[in-house]
Amino acid sequence: MPHDLLTEFEARGLVHQSTDATALRDWLSTPGRRVYAGFDPTADSLHVGHLVALMLLRRVARAGHEPVALVGGATGMIGDPSGRSEERNLLSPDELAANIAGVERQIRGVLATAGDRVHVVNNADWMRGVGYLEFLRDVGKHVPLSQMLGKDSVKSRLDRDGGLSYTEFSYMLLQAWDFVHLSDALDCRVQIGGSDQWGNITAGIELGRRLRSRDLHGITCPLLTKADGTKMGKTASGAIWLDPGRTSPYRFYSTGSTSTTTMRAAACYGSPKYRSTRSPPSVSSGQPIPPPATRKSGSPRNSRG
Repeated sequence: MPHDLLTEFEARGLVHQSTDATALRDWLSTPGRRVYAGFDPTADSLHVGHLVALMLLRRVARAGHEPVALVGGATGMIGDPSGRSEERNLLSPDELAANIAGVERQIRGVLATAGDRVHVVNNADWMRGVGYLEFLRDVGKHVPLSQMLGKDSVKSRLDRDGGLSYTEFSYMLLQAWDFVHLSDALDCRVQIGGSDQWGNITAGIELGRRLRSRDLHGITCPLLTKADGTKMGKTASGAIWLDPGRTSPYRFYSTGSTSTTTMRAAACYGSPKYRSTRSPPSVSSGQPIPPPATRKSGSPRNSRG
């Protein structure tokens, strides 16, 4: 009996939205399917919010499938507007290269137990050298403007004083093309991500239908949030990094701190006691998690989360 990955995700409270569940289950019923999640290198470390997607990819591998982790060497040059209220600062080539190296190292570390089945790819490898006019002709022509303007991530920014630049507006096209490219190159037909990625994921699904007459699928999981209900991101006040040089293990597990409740939320996402009848926790809930038993008082171990 094949492992029903979607049912497991649902039982753990990990599904916020998905495309047609019957078609998705049918696709995943055959072992060895490829499922991908994307990680943009906007910093040299991932944060605890990314840990949810990485744990989902680990469960993909445990279910007999092949996880695909995409590092956005191309999309990271622009920045995803989803879940943001202002424009991102553009990175220099050196900063981007350092970030890619750091993020890829962390991804491989978390997914190491999945063995040879893990695919780590960089979208700069297929976007490098693609001309602007060529991209508009081959991709942009097939994405209706009404579809892009209808996405929540776009509408919320257009209503703000700062608006949305054309650069960030174009991000959706790049992520949509990533999905189609991975379906071509790896027969990867399922994308997972946080709930703020639904618009980008569905744009890729629609592009696959228009360009390839191909059925692609998407799953989003609830976001980890801070005590005020906003997304756990990379801001200086709210980021809980996976790099121990940025967030120490002591702070990660500190009793009563935001990092403690954040880690509890991340841990509960992977706990079978959180069924679909319960809402996934936010970082404002739960009791403190004790520090690891191996840590001596006053001398936190410098290990990766």
